Amino acid sequence: MRVQHAGVLGYLEPVSAPVYALLLLGQGIAAWTIAGGALICVAGALVVMFGEREELMPA
Repeated sequence: MRVQHAGVLGYLEPVSAPVYALLLLGQGIAAWTIAGGALICVAGALVVMFGEREELMPA
């Protein structure tokens, strides 16, 4: 995995905080939070699907 792709996928971690707050604490999630989380998930999916793959060097 390329470093650039790992950085984008690292943004998926903060998306889990509101989900855990909803499930464990019963807190509500604002519409802007849902929209932002959806954009982050879509960006991560696009990176995984269409990002260039790093070729392995032959040994």
